[in-house]
Amino acid sequence: MNRFISLSVACVLVALSLLSLVPTPARSDEPLPSTSRLDTAKVLLAALKRQNARTHAGKEDEIAGIEADLQRVDALVAAARHAEAAQLIDVTYLRTKTTIARMQPSSTLKSGSAALSQAQQGKPDDNQSSRPQDAYLRLEKTLMALRTAAERVAQERGVQPAGLEQARDLHAQAHDLAKTDQYREATARLAQAYRLVKAAVDTMLGGQEVFAGKTFATPSAEFAYEQQRNTDYQKLIDRLMQGVQDDAWLAMVGASRLARASAELAASAGQWSNALNRMEESTLELKKILRSAGFPIM
Repeated sequence: MNRFISLSVACVLVALSLLSLVPTPARSDEPLPSTSRLDTAKVLLAALKRQNARTHAGKEDEIAGIEADLQRVDALVAAARHAEAAQLIDVTYLRTKTTIARMQPSSTLKSGSAALSQAQQGKPDDNQSSRPQDAYLRLEKTLMALRTAAERVAQERGVQPAGLEQARDLHAQAHDLAKTDQYREATARLAQAYRLVKAAVDTMLGGQEVFAGKTFATPSAEFAYEQQRNTDYQKLIDRLMQGVQDDAWLAMVGASRLARASAELAASAGQWSNALNRMEESTLELKKILRSAGFPIM
């Protein structure tokens, strides 16, 4: 009996020693890389492909390299090399964004500041006539988009920034002057109105009238506030980008929406710190568009 027990124990020990030789799957305590960051990189790559096809910029090799990097990310994640995967995602994201930026000679939508400067100095736009009425029409188009967006945000916020009413009056005066072909005087009125509306937008989106002294009782209240702020930026940009096909801007809008979706998912799980960080990333992408359109958003 004792001999049988000894043999059984020996068999168990041999089995355990053999099991120790079997390789175990790779494990890592490193956190998984952000899927939203990877999704954003893919959105940027799609934008780069569209722009390259439209402009015949010859970036096929660059695109192939980026695609290869994204495939390598999948391999790194499968091998549980999460830190390397996250680093490669960031590198690919920046590489794609830089390539898109270098392919953009200028924004499709003229910034309000540039339109205002040209109107005031009487300088013609590229490939545009230098007639006074052309300067007037360009600046009025910019002002109309900005005014409409500003008034919508003001109404939804329940605020009335100083200067919006005065800007309406100046715009009406400019319209009357243009009817009698007094385009230089009309453009001067538009320039005044533009500055007033721009100041109002700066105040609503980043100034003291809306944001100063804000405290929040709960993380969910702070998130709701940042979510509404993000919505305000988005509405303004949607208005400014009507009819605009600018791949760099569209990529930033896509990145913003992905970050917002990630933020809302984190919020639904009660992960407030992550949710707020992702919402801030979303808003940052929208601010970049506004800055490129001539708004000194902080």
